[in-house]
Amino acid sequence: MNKQTDDIVAFYTLSNGITKLTKKYKKKHEFKFSEITDYPSINIVYFAVTESFQNKGFGKELMLSLLGNIYDHRLEFGGLSFVTVESLAESQSFYRKNFAFDNEESQNTSGNCALALTLKEIGQLLSNANQ
Repeated sequence: MNKQTDDIVAFYTLSNGITKLTKKYKKKHEFKFSEITDYPSINIVYFAVTESFQNKGFGKELMLSLLGNIYDHRLEFGGLSFVTVESLAESQSFYRKNFAFDNEESQNTSGNCALALTLKEIGQLLSNANQ
């Protein structure tokens, strides 16, 4: 919220989901049980920053805060394996460059192809951001 104008400058929505992973993705990210295809996930369905606040580091800080909260409360989410983000094509470079989100080559419960980070990758990302 912009305190000077009371305008909303960013928002996100989350949902719990089940994401089907391909063998290729599971192998690349070292998932141990090859026979399991459906994994519990937290899906970042919407993540938006108003245009006048873009390219100023605000979105990056908000995403780091969001991922930190998810990571800190991961046990409460019961069986959480990773986080996905449903991204517009023009925004994918933001997620890949700043957070190393990887194309999971799978569909989540809404049928959209998403980018994903495993919990291990989130932990490493947060550790690097705090250095």
